[in-house]
Amino acid sequence: MNPFRRHQRALRPAIGAAVAAMLLAGAPAVGQDASNEEQATKAAMIYNFGRFTAWPDARFGGPGDPVVLCVNPAAALAGPLQTLAGKPVGGRTLVVRQTTQVDRTCTMAYVGAGAANDSYVAGLRDKGVLTIGETPGFTRAGAIQLVTIGRQVRFEVNQQNALAAGARLSSNLLRLAVGVH
Repeated sequence: MNPFRRHQRALRPAIGAAVAAMLLAGAPAVGQDASNEEQATKAAMIYNFGRFTAWPDARFGGPGDPVVLCVNPAAALAGPLQTLAGKPVGGRTLVVRQTTQVDRTCTMAYVGAGAANDSYVAGLRDKGVLTIGETPGFTRAGAIQLVTIGRQVRFEVNQQNALAAGARLSSNLLRLAVGVH
């Protein structure tokens, strides 16, 4: 049985909460630093991408292996992403690794603007890494691009790049995207 289908029923209650959180994200509260709020929103969205993604069991060494999210320590999102370490992701635990060496040991990777060239991102995809970035045109080679529309942070998806990395994105997640290629 497909592992995503097996957990689909268990995910349904969480989907409503995640949808609401993602749709309401991006509007900073009065008196808060908008940049910090935006970074926290992006980090929460990246966490939810992991929660609503299914990987084949063969992607992991065993059932207790974590989902590893890699991020360059110099990236603005490194700190906010680190606060998510230890949270559950589809029956596994999220490990946030701050590293300049993204490789196959990373299940997901946030690719900052400095490294977001198409050949590098395509190489990560070919190694089975679900790539997330913000650089304009990121989805040419990457799977998920964070975009800011007005004051809201949203996302675009290249479903074929996600599948090429071995990641199956939930249809509920795809419905929230502002674009699916």
